Amino acid sequence: MLEQLEDYLRIGLSNIPNARRERNRRKVVFSQLLQKARGQLTRLPSLVEEEILYTGARDDPQTLRVLQGFLATLLPPATPEEAPPTVQPQPPEPVPQAAPAEGPEGAPSPAAIWIGRVAPTQNEPADADGFPFWNQPGEDQAVSLGDIVTAEDSERRIRVVGVVQQLRAFTTLGKMSDHFLAHDLGQAAAKLPTEIPTIVGDRAGILWRLDGRAAPPERDRRLRRASPEEIRRALAGQITPAYAVPAGFIQAPGEHKQMVWVPVDMDLRWLAGYESGHINIAGISGVAAKTSYGLFLVGCHYGFTG
Repeated sequence: MLEQLEDYLRIGLSNIPNARRERNRRKVVFSQLLQKARGQLTRLPSLVEEEILYTGARDDPQTLRVLQGFLATLLPPATPEEAPPTVQPQPPEPVPQAAPAEGPEGAPSPAAIWIGRVAPTQNEPADADGFPFWNQPGEDQAVSLGDIVTAEDSERRIRVVGVVQQLRAFTTLGKMSDHFLAHDLGQAAAKLPTEIPTIVGDRAGILWRLDGRAAPPERDRRLRRASPEEIRRALAGQITPAYAVPAGFIQAPGEHKQMVWVPVDMDLRWLAGYESGHINIAGISGVAAKTSYGLFLVGCHYGFTG
């Protein structure tokens, strides 16, 4: 069967950089799924779909979609009783080629906008809970409290998703009095011969790592805004599909910079089950926001349980 997969992958993964490595990586993922299905081919489509939807994948979703297309050509059409959900035959997608290299870490994908870097120092080291960072100047790169960002290496093998918890702006001056003296003893209209650089940044708390480790970014990785898929993995990726209750949506930038709504789930066992059975809702008093969300969550729960 791996030979059939090799022939299928050669259609779209031949004349690209590192083609053999990419084909071998997809064959490893297929072998792992086949072992999980205990050799039953009819179980594979549903397993692949589950990996894509509920973020248990160990690889990029593009790999899983390629395997979907291969299974569609391999297995006979399923009857209505045994048809797996939403499996569509697809040809393998070619791996996008990177832009010309920019420094030792390589270049970002064409859609990526780098917004800063992880900046561990002796005074402010990165740890398993979070990492310091600085934000690149510019309107498109500016971040706010609560934004979800991703630190990654050039090959996207190591990705660390975090949420901006603190955000400060500071200069290279040691004290406010230095700033006062630099402006002609406190003249607000004074023009300096050299503009004092202002640095924006602080700390992000780690939500999720692609490799599952509880560890900080090992280097000063570049930062970008987290993709909708990464946000879903970070916030709800560990929830078993059978217990995933819709709990709300988070707005995030999509592939073409447009804002999209990312669904977020809660675990039914902690929301209404024997594990816990409660939820705390915080917010401003008197605006009915907490009540509205509570009613929304109850409606989602009733819809889930039928």
